[in-house]
Amino acid sequence: MSQITIDEYDQKWIVSPKGNGLFVLNSGSNIDNAGDDSWRYFRQGKGSGNLPSNIVFCTVQDKNGFIWVGTGRGIAVITCGQDATKSNCDAVIPIVQQGNFAGYLFQDEEILCMAVDGANQKWVGTKNGLWLISEEGDKVLYQFTKDNSPLLANEINSLAIDPLTGEVFVATASGICSFRGTATSGTETHTNVLVYPNPVPSGYTGIIGIRGLADNSIVKITEQDGRLVYQTRALGGQATWNGKDYKGNRVSSGVYLVMIADEQNRERTVTKIFFLK
Repeated sequence: MSQITIDEYDQKWIVSPKGNGLFVLNSGSNIDNAGDDSWRYFRQGKGSGNLPSNIVFCTVQDKNGFIWVGTGRGIAVITCGQDATKSNCDAVIPIVQQGNFAGYLFQDEEILCMAVDGANQKWVGTKNGLWLISEEGDKVLYQFTKDNSPLLANEINSLAIDPLTGEVFVATASGICSFRGTATSGTETHTNVLVYPNPVPSGYTGIIGIRGLADNSIVKITEQDGRLVYQTRALGGQATWNGKDYKGNRVSSGVYLVMIADEQNRERTVTKIFFLK
């Protein structure tokens, strides 16, 4: 046995390396009573778990409670939840659209590690670089290699995400580097809302982060007279802005209001951003 992931039903997902597939164990209400235990062995093939490969490297649970399984031939997703130990629970294999072509997600790629960010997006480490895919796994958002980014090596051994800042830490054979992600873990209420950088320096062209937000909040940026400059939705607990209006022009120096409301419009707050000449 190797990696163990515990899901929201207290089930243990246990990777069995060297081509032995994946086990799930439900210990029942009493861990000392073997009589109320149930388990299932996930392997390749329909009716046997429907994994794309018996070689399993990693598992991770997303914010929907789904178990994402990284194998020697791509990714499978187990959506059965508490019915995972039943014989009719099979994994599904996401299909991703790239240009005019569609195919199974990371087909024939070895998935060495995965992590889920605050927007339920999936970071995927392979032997050929680092990827960020959408929540459903149907779109590739970013692809990083040592040739197109400061990534230290293409073989990704481990991933970890700071839930407060969204920073993604990447462990490779050549050391650790990080990427400042755009998504953080959201909460039910706004907590210690922070805008950074603030004030925004003259000539700054990077991303402005607004974090500490309730999950998936609506963020409106206006001039002081109320004229709307930009509107976006937070990814988890963080929204980002490039400092430009809808026409693509950098806003003028001055003070701008940031008005934030959750999806139910119950949690509301206002802060300011200062742009310097």
